[in-house]
Amino acid sequence: MRSFQEIINEKELTDLLGLKKGNLRELCKKGLPFVQLSKGHRVYLVNDVIEWLEKRTERRTETG
Repeated sequence: MRSFQEIINEKELTDLLGLKKGNLRELCKKGLPFVQLSKGHRVYLVNDVIEWLEKRTERRTETG
């Protein structure tokens, strides 16, 4: 059985990430997943955004 993911709008995501709208649009061009509901209106599936961010997490290891 499928269930709805949490859905947030552009303003909620920019507030959550501390970004400006233009920066968010750049991330979308780089592959940040979104759903285009109409011209100029996008929403974001929280689980998809988290997965996308986790794939881009820099993991640094300390060396000697």
